[in-house]
Amino acid sequence: MGTASMSADLYLRICEDPALLSAGIRIPMGRKALALLSYITVEPGPHSRAQLSALLWPEADESHASMSLRQALARLREVLGDRLHCDRSQVALHASSAGPLVSDYAHFSATIVSDPLNGARFAVHRFLTELPVDDAPELLHWADRTRARLTRVAAGALERCAAEAAACRDWPTVARAAERWIELSPLSDDAVCRAVEAACMRRDVFHAHALREEYVARLRADGLLQGNGAGRVDDVLRKLASLATPTPMRGVPAVKARVNIEGGAADVRTLVVAPLVPSLKDRGALWQRITHIFDHVATGGTSARLLLSGSLGSGRSRLLQDAAAWMALRGATVLTAGSTPTSTDLPYYIVASLIRSALDSPALAGIDGQHLRTMMVLVPELGDRFPAVRRAGDADMAADGAFPWRLQEALWQALLAMTEDAPVVIALDDVIWGDQESAVVLQMILRRHDAAPVLWLFSGADERASERSQHAWSEVMQEAMVLELPPLSEASIVEILVEQFGDAETSPADREDWAPLASRLHAASHGVAGLVTSALEQLRTRVGDDAVALRRQEVPLAMPSLAQQRRIDELDDMSEAALLSLALVMEDGHPVSAHAWHVRPAMTLDQLSRLHGISRLRAAMIGQRLMAARLAVEDDRGYRCASPAIVGFVLQRSSGLLREEMRRVLRVELSAPNALP
Repeated sequence: MGTASMSADLYLRICEDPALLSAGIRIPMGRKALALLSYITVEPGPHSRAQLSALLWPEADESHASMSLRQALARLREVLGDRLHCDRSQVALHASSAGPLVSDYAHFSATIVSDPLNGARFAVHRFLTELPVDDAPELLHWADRTRARLTRVAAGALERCAAEAAACRDWPTVARAAERWIELSPLSDDAVCRAVEAACMRRDVFHAHALREEYVARLRADGLLQGNGAGRVDDVLRKLASLATPTPMRGVPAVKARVNIEGGAADVRTLVVAPLVPSLKDRGALWQRITHIFDHVATGGTSARLLLSGSLGSGRSRLLQDAAAWMALRGATVLTAGSTPTSTDLPYYIVASLIRSALDSPALAGIDGQHLRTMMVLVPELGDRFPAVRRAGDADMAADGAFPWRLQEALWQALLAMTEDAPVVIALDDVIWGDQESAVVLQMILRRHDAAPVLWLFSGADERASERSQHAWSEVMQEAMVLELPPLSEASIVEILVEQFGDAETSPADREDWAPLASRLHAASHGVAGLVTSALEQLRTRVGDDAVALRRQEVPLAMPSLAQQRRIDELDDMSEAALLSLALVMEDGHPVSAHAWHVRPAMTLDQLSRLHGISRLRAAMIGQRLMAARLAVEDDRGYRCASPAIVGFVLQRSSGLLREEMRRVLRVELSAPNALP
């Protein structure tokens, strides 16, 4: 290889495994010559020959050091050509007709500020660590200083990148930035806190705990561990782990068993597979409203109520959980309660959940023992924390007619005590399924608590009949500001696909490759966030994370979630037949936009009873069973399928003969008096 061709295609790798490469092939070079090239590349020149001689050969006399420098420069000139400029007194690097010398250091410096994730891929924390120059201590000191400076620059850029991504709720980017930050600064609790936050917000609590354990192991290895805790990391994990865990109604992450057999012994490890949790899209305006109102509550000392509303699957519970976690990280005391259809049969279920989420609050120690005993009726765990307030016979207090008033006073005093330390956020998910007793207690508290920094954050569906049937909860929410969640756009679905299956260097052209699949997903889901996620999970189950194979997949029309499919499979024959009849009534004009679902046809109790030859009571019980499974909803006209996804899935899985026979019976029923409007 000639000097000219070699000089035209050179790359200097300084950070990791230092070498000068030509077309990817290492060029033989002495260690001092490579150290010299690294120094004059990083430090702007020109440099005096005397300085370079003393830096690289400090133990040699002047004549031998000068001779060694001349030999190293001769080797560099042979490789670099006219990029290296030398005269009798100075040495410097210059651009030539072949361009400047390309290096990983130059790439890092050019990209770390504008594109931190791309810039931080260079291992600057290993700058010249693999080049043995122990006989040049000043050069070693320079390398140490430079390595520390580059690491600080990279860590600072990643810290800003993670903070900006967190402000936009782009948790995959936060995770990438934080975990690269940890590689650069393994003992930085700020980096680990960011990584734990991202893992929790992506509903991967298993990974969050793993990050914490790895951090504790590093602290222990360096002798920096105090006690058994990890300080701020434990605090972040404590605040977010419970808030970021999906409620039981939404299913639990899949579990796999890994068996490793060595020497006849089986090592079984259980791995929690993180669910697919894309970043929130098309929610920026809503998020700004939520954060603005929280700031007003925190600084103004007044209460506010917010209701996150939207169609089934619109992501209102997800937005509530993310908002509650964000507020917890900003110092708020967050009390949470989630509801299920069975919650309506459990008196004081919501209040008990709120008290249970406040068990660790220091403020409870400052309220009267009588109030603690009242709350202990619902939450016996309080007795473990305050054994002195236990008293025999307290369990009978719930039967006392004055118990709701005492409970209201106890909860009010607890909230007042907590607001003295920090603003309080009461996050109630799916309140339409809350019990009536809790609603009455919270109504009384709301009338007294307007002058305290409390943000009431509700999520509720747009199923109007369900809200009307819960009059007490409707009154709790009647003065709340309603924030409606819109459907996702096709562009947002493209962003979700790139986020989940692309990488940090995905180009605009690559994004266009995802557009056809995004269009099919949008058509199948009507932009309903939950249906988009469900379809992606099913596609990933089918073909894995292969981007090319994913783009070729056809999307089933509005597939329901895997949890809903399991509930359909678990229905008895009569309930499944009733669900099919609801789907057949709604098949004309299907698919239909999910946000217009409340105007679609419904079956009355009488029609459901006559169609299936059962009593009205049994028809009502079947309807309640379908509602409890989140497969149907009820309004003043009757029952309907809960979403377009369920209509398409039920019709698809039923036999053709059964569908035709039921259609025939339906035509007769619908042509009768009192037919569907």
